[in-house]
Amino acid sequence: MNRIKFFAVKFVIMLLLLFSFQGVLLAQAETSKSSQIMQDVSGKSFYVHKVVKGENLFRLTQIYGTPTDTILKYNPQIKKDIKSGMEIKIPVPVVIAPKAPAIKVDEGFHKVEKGETAFSICKEYNISQEDLLKWNKLTDANLQIGQLLRVKAPQELESKTPTATATYSKYTIKPGDTYYFLEKNTGLKTQQLKEINPQLADKGLSAGMAINVPVGCKLLSLPKVDGKDSLKTGTNQLPDENSQPKNVGFSKCGDPSKKGKVYQIGLLIPLYLQNEKDINVENKFAIQKPESYISLRFIEFYQAAQLAFDSLSKLGFKAEIFVWDTKGDPKVVDSICKLDEFKNLDLVLGPFYQKTFSAVETAIANRDMVWVDMFSTDAPKNITKANVFILKTTEYYQYYSLAKYINDSLRNSVVSILHSGTSSELKQLGILKSALQAAGVGSNVYDYRSGGFNSLMGNLRSGNTANVIFNLTTDEVKVSNFLRLLNPHREKSIIYLMALEKQWAGLKTLETEYLGNLGYTTANDYYVNYADSSDAAYFESKFYSKYGKAPGKIGVMGYDVSMYFGMALLRYGKDFDACLKIYPQKMLHTPTSFKSLGNGVYQNTKANVVSHKGFIRSRKN
Repeated sequence: MNRIKFFAVKFVIMLLLLFSFQGVLLAQAETSKSSQIMQDVSGKSFYVHKVVKGENLFRLTQIYGTPTDTILKYNPQIKKDIKSGMEIKIPVPVVIAPKAPAIKVDEGFHKVEKGETAFSICKEYNISQEDLLKWNKLTDANLQIGQLLRVKAPQELESKTPTATATYSKYTIKPGDTYYFLEKNTGLKTQQLKEINPQLADKGLSAGMAINVPVGCKLLSLPKVDGKDSLKTGTNQLPDENSQPKNVGFSKCGDPSKKGKVYQIGLLIPLYLQNEKDINVENKFAIQKPESYISLRFIEFYQAAQLAFDSLSKLGFKAEIFVWDTKGDPKVVDSICKLDEFKNLDLVLGPFYQKTFSAVETAIANRDMVWVDMFSTDAPKNITKANVFILKTTEYYQYYSLAKYINDSLRNSVVSILHSGTSSELKQLGILKSALQAAGVGSNVYDYRSGGFNSLMGNLRSGNTANVIFNLTTDEVKVSNFLRLLNPHREKSIIYLMALEKQWAGLKTLETEYLGNLGYTTANDYYVNYADSSDAAYFESKFYSKYGKAPGKIGVMGYDVSMYFGMALLRYGKDFDACLKIYPQKMLHTPTSFKSLGNGVYQNTKANVVSHKGFIRSRKN
């Protein structure tokens, strides 16, 4: 236990050093808007921002209020991040004044301002969302800035009396409730919930907290069940945790008797604390980017995990968290696994490197604990008592996710596979064909060596039939030539070029314009769009508020696995594997659906399907 205490003290010192380091970085990067404005040949105006040392894309998005995707769109020279001395073009917002209405705005009309939503407008005028949509002949509640809305019934334009009164129903937050759960079952976004419940912004979700849910906007009501308020969830209603899920092949769902238990959780992170002396913040010229220091590469995992466990504690979760620095060394991991504290763990997150896995696999094989493997797709062997969850999807399941997308969204399409006969491509061909067949999708195979490229081009369908093409080659010259020759066909044919995202990730000369034109769609096991998810945006905001920077991939994963598996322990106890089919918790960076491989090993079978249009990416599943 002395080692644990010594490590904790040293880790606090490390964190203080990190915060001072980040403070210097932020102080150095005091960014202001550029006063230089230029116009391109089309007449569009841009700020010309010259990057100084310490600035990054996230900082520019804050100063100019411009999304990262927009900045990247107009600056194709940016590969990974901006560099000192770069001149960045940032579009100057264009304000388009709406045409003057025939009736004054204050005579029963409202002009939509930035940040307003249908919900906030309903609340302001005490009207229902149903009436707002009906009076304005709208099919949905997506509003545009400057849009003019009728906020009184047509026959009451001269009346000062509101047409409806918003009322509220009380709901008491239960252990395990999340913003995602509330959004899904009330129809409200997190921002809307906070507008009518200021305590959520101050304290976050806490078990026992009573919140208001508006009935006036015609959203899901909260009927009384046994004299108490409860969420009306319809087909999505969560079963009682003591009930047995149907047709999932498990004998029971969780162990309710273990609710309230203090769980022992171990984080095995390569923090490389022995290298902290290399961090020099004595002057601004010595400062490098955090990722340049090996001792800072994985610190985000701990920081984000801390945010997750803090949030869970407000819902009643109790845990002791042990943090060990593995130094990326198998011998160090082996020594950690021999500690009494490790042997008593309920949940193990990490280690990060493949070379350090075998020690953990051996240590947990015969122990009643849960191990989450985030970075390998290899199923451990000789597991007799533990439960192991493999988060990273295999190539087969990434191809299968694409095949499901084809079957669900591109029915009646023609699927073609092009390869050049190398051993690695033939291996991929076998995996891809197997995944397509499992999803009920047929395919045609073409070989470069026997004129397959020309045959494929000659067989492209025109009209409304989609052509889905997988090109398995990684030869950069062949790929570039393929894209160049395929691109003109998009004028007559609908084309979707599909691949595993990692397949062409290392190619430097690919034309992103071609890929965007060709419906480039990939599968991967990591994707986050903060604009698409209020949960992701909330996490990013909390992380930035606490640590002074936006979270990266390691941070998102640290939050995700800690929240996902911590919530599972809270809801169902350590035997939560029996409850996965009914478990509503979602991850930010990847979809999840765990399949039992036997002997307590579970493999995630879902991957992200992402479309690419220039620098703009969006998840399709």
